Amino acid sequence: MLMRCLGAVFLLWLAGCGELNSPHPNFNVPSQMTLYSIREDHVPHSERAVEAMDIEVLPLLGKTEITDPQIRQEIIDNLNQHAKKLDLDSCFNPRHGIRAVEGTKRTDYIICFECATMYVIADGKRIDYSINYAAQATLNKILVAAGVPLNKLRR
Repeated sequence: MLMRCLGAVFLLWLAGCGELNSPHPNFNVPSQMTLYSIREDHVPHSERAVEAMDIEVLPLLGKTEITDPQIRQEIIDNLNQHAKKLDLDSCFNPRHGIRAVEGTKRTDYIICFECATMYVIADGKRIDYSINYAAQATLNKILVAAGVPLNKLRR
């Protein structure tokens, strides 16, 4: 009986409704995007960014506007492929960030590849995802091509 109940709860969790309940994201490609390289300053700045719901509170090494729609698509596809919903606390020392804007809606993606965690902040809410380390290569490639310095990652 217990196994049936657990199975039913699991199936309901998988079914979900919308992005907030889905174990995997389905982020949309925005009309405007900025990719950030974040200086490692550990928790105090990360907490302030989450509290302020604003990626630009973090200490930045640089940023680049992503004007090419194909590169915006590549970044969002990369996040959709490598992220899944997370319910655990982790170190969270972010070194990458993305701000996506569509109309008046702004979404910040703040990413720590040290603990493989991504905070997605939109509409005054934060959703935590785990993110595969493979996603880092795409973001680094774009930042380096734009001449933005990278912070070193310790794993």
